[in-house]
Amino acid sequence: SASVSAEAPAFPSRDESASTGSNPNTVVLDTAAVVADLEAGAAEPAKACADEPAKRRPVWQRKRFLCLGALGIFLAGLSVFLCFVLPLKDPEWHLTALDIDVGRFTQVMMGGGNLSEPMFFTADVEFSNKNIIGTTTEPGTFEVLCADNQVFATGTTDSVTVGGKSSATMSVAVTAKFTQSLVDDIVAEVMANNMEFKVHANVLVIAKVGLLRVKVHVRCDVTAATTRLFSDPATVVKDKSCSYSYTL
Repeated sequence: SASVSAEAPAFPSRDESASTGSNPNTVVLDTAAVVADLEAGAAEPAKACADEPAKRRPVWQRKRFLCLGALGIFLAGLSVFLCFVLPLKDPEWHLTALDIDVGRFTQVMMGGGNLSEPMFFTADVEFSNKNIIGTTTEPGTFEVLCADNQVFATGTTDSVTVGGKSSATMSVAVTAKFTQSLVDDIVAEVMANNMEFKVHANVLVIAKVGLLRVKVHVRCDVTAATTRLFSDPATVVKDKSCSYSYTL
């Protein structure tokens, strides 16, 4: 009988492969190039999404936005016209109430009070709006200066709303601080001017008119008849002269 002998193919050993160099049938991968290709492929969908045209809003939404924008521009223009094209009429004001500790004030002026403690008092001021449009004021601030432009009092005004061609009352809070030299100057002025005392007030109030916030700068020169403090404090203002300026 015939015998068939099959010899297994001879594979080189690990040592032989290492000694004879790289196998010509071995595939060598460039990992850096593969990673770059994968990243480029992953970025394609985002690029495709970016290249797609943006979806347009429905017609009714676009019309609504256009109407709202036109209305805003119209109101802003109307506010500017009413405030700065039409002539603004300055308001008028007068004192209606004054709550002050007259006894302590007199004691301080006579040199017997405690100058280290400030004095607090409140007042109500009625002002009239002569313009055809109303306004709402934000809380304001002011300072009061006397002899040699020394600041001896500061204060705040409350927020108030007043309609066109109407009046409203504004509450005022005042804090006064005295030094001995300031008291001496005040007493000297009062005695030399028939018991009258002149002060200057600088006021800043922001008024909301339509869509605008208008800064109202007020400078007032006030003459006070000090003897009226003992009979009717609300009438202490004998004379006043005010100037107004408006900025945005």
